[in-house]
Amino acid sequence: MRRQFLKIYLAIFFLTTSTLFGQSLENLKLPEPKRFIDKVEVFGGVALNIPNDKGWGNFIFSSSNGQTIYESKEKTGYILGISLIRSMMKRFEIQGRFSLEQRKYFESYITLDFDGDPYSESISDQKNSYLNFSLVPTYFLLKPNRLHIFSGLSYSYLTKSLAYGETYVNGEYVGSVSIDTIDGFEKHVFDALAGVGYVFPLREKFNCVIRIQGNYGLSNSIMQNYYKLSVNSLSLTLAFQYKK
Repeated sequence: MRRQFLKIYLAIFFLTTSTLFGQSLENLKLPEPKRFIDKVEVFGGVALNIPNDKGWGNFIFSSSNGQTIYESKEKTGYILGISLIRSMMKRFEIQGRFSLEQRKYFESYITLDFDGDPYSESISDQKNSYLNFSLVPTYFLLKPNRLHIFSGLSYSYLTKSLAYGETYVNGEYVGSVSIDTIDGFEKHVFDALAGVGYVFPLREKFNCVIRIQGNYGLSNSIMQNYYKLSVNSLSLTLAFQYKK
């Protein structure tokens, strides 16, 4: 009798254990491994490029015995690119941005006569195109992870440089020319950047991001005739972000 009872007890025990264990395996869901890149975004916008001549205007004026005045002004270019994003913590991520950038600015050289009056003027629109890579740590300020600040470094490689110029003498138009100026510029340019942005959720895995960013030139753009000029910029970009 005892043996029969023991056999029945053992059969019920093993049956119950195997059933429960099988159910637990079925219901067990292991967390998915974290992706190295968990967000991808495409972005584009406008950039107001601001030349900083670092004393070049004063050098031109003094070296020409005060007869040539140099001036540079800002113009608007563009920026287009893609970001690969790695989330590190709840409020911190690192973005690797790859972009195409066009930097434009205006230059003028006014030559004075012996009486100090303007005699001739040469004006030009400078247009430089770059391939850019930026590494941008980003921190979100509020719990919904929408408002964020960022800063970082960028490296740009010059791919094309063109200048369109016009000349006037005594106010009369003389002629114009378009020149390939790539040999007059540094091929490698380094910038520091910082800015602020805001995320607008669209759908479960899609966001819209607006950013304002400032770039400060850490290296010179020009490499000829003692010319020291770097180009700073202030850009506004719109991005569409996909979360994996």
